[in-house]
Amino acid sequence: MIDEFDRELNAPPAERWEHDPNPLVGELIARYTFDGGEFEPAEMLVILPDGSEVAYSVLCGKATLRSFVERTDPQVGGQVGIKYAGEATSKKNGKSYAVYNGAFKPADPNAKPPESTEGDDAPLPF
Repeated sequence: MIDEFDRELNAPPAERWEHDPNPLVGELIARYTFDGGEFEPAEMLVILPDGSEVAYSVLCGKATLRSFVERTDPQVGGQVGIKYAGEATSKKNGKSYAVYNGAFKPADPNAKPPESTEGDDAPLPF
């Protein structure tokens, strides 16, 4: 299993997810608390879809995404799926809001790491 340091150091560039691809399914490669918005702090998930060279960042500030993160506590290395499910209307105030579905599958602790094609025993260049 690749450790978190190597995973973050070698992560591909991330783009903001704007419902495409939908659903967004892949490995959670980073998770941190984002505190730069106009509302309260929210979790940021960075997801790398299988076979993609582009990762997507998802700010989980909306109620349905915030609930998903609180309920499942997704950890780096696991599989995350987020799907934009459309709009709904609040019964309280009549305003519309985005609805998302989410799923998390923890990493298999018994899985073997991918085999490297490069010489792991090669001396470091420094």
